[in-house]
Amino acid sequence: MVNRVKPGRNVAVYRIGSGEDSRFLVAANDPGGLHSKEILDNYLDASGISPDDVTEIYSERVPCSTDPHNCSARMGRYGNADVSWTLNPDGINNGAKNAGAIARGMGSYRGAPPGLPEFEWIG
Repeated sequence: MVNRVKPGRNVAVYRIGSGEDSRFLVAANDPGGLHSKEILDNYLDASGISPDDVTEIYSERVPCSTDPHNCSARMGRYGNADVSWTLNPDGINNGAKNAGAIARGMGSYRGAPPGLPEFEWIG
C-alpha cells in the first residue's frame, strides 16, 4: 500500500474552487463496488457541494463508458471542470502503453511540490 492506495485501484481527484482557496478531494475505487468518481459524486451530493464548484477532475484511467457505472456520462454534471486522465483502458493495444506510462511516472516522481494545497481523503 502506498499513500493509502492498494495496488490495482484507481484514484480520482476533484478540485473544488480555484487558487489559494482550492480544496482537493481524493478517493480510490472499491474493487468490485463503486468507482472512485462515484464515491466522490456521492460525497459531493451528501455534503451539499454543487457540481458547479468543481473546477478540475483527474483520474488515473479514462472514465468508463459502460453500465452500471458509466463514469463518462457522470462527468457531464461538471460543466465548469476540466477533465483529464493518464491511462486508457487496458487491452491488446494499451496494456503495454499503460505499464510504460506508469513506470515513467513512478520514475520521475519527486514528491509533491512545495505549497501544494492539502487534500481530503474520501472513503
